[in-house]
Amino acid sequence: MADEVARALRSEIPTEHCTSHDARLLWLWNQRLATVQSIFAKTKSIETRMAASLTLSAAMTGDLGAIELLLQRLEGAAVPDEVVLEGDSMPL
Repeated sequence: MADEVARALRSEIPTEHCTSHDARLLWLWNQRLATVQSIFAKTKSIETRMAASLTLSAAMTGDLGAIELLLQRLEGAAVPDEVVLEGDSMPL
């Protein structure tokens, strides 16, 4: 056990997963909680921080509003941000 190497946690979402808010949320949803916390604490991108905050609120505090919004964004095909802004849901 003493020979184990600890990997540093990420501080940013990989650029290929930053094409939209939905892509950010999907990537964060599939990560370990420690990774999401690290990204929230270290990122310089306000959009990434907001996505990490939503994911943490849904996962850690059980905030029903955050869970509802997150699941709406993750279900089905990706929806362009402009369509979400025009709809009834609370945009990210």
